[in-house]
Amino acid sequence: MVDALVLGTSLRVRVRVSQGVLNNTHMKYTPIDFAVRLFGCSIFTIYHTMGFGFIRVFGIGFDWKNTEIRPLTLSERIGYKKYLKIKKYVFTYLPYR
Repeated sequence: MVDALVLGTSLRVRVRVSQGVLNNTHMKYTPIDFAVRLFGCSIFTIYHTMGFGFIRVFGIGFDWKNTEIRPLTLSERIGYKKYLKIKKYVFTYLPYR
């Protein structure tokens, strides 16, 4: 975590990068988590890992996933949660939080 003083305000940037192993194979992935907060409000957040990720700007965003690695959830399969499918990727809207 990095703290900086910008024009008398506290700008906090959190960056976390780690490595892991998927399914006991030697395929390594690097999850990336990056967030910018100003006055305690989330300005920009991005998270990406093997087959999944999301991005938010001012709390509103979308997520994506690779359906070959992560299958559809039950709510997506029965139509409760709406999504956009482009080839093997599924995009879902994330409302304000």
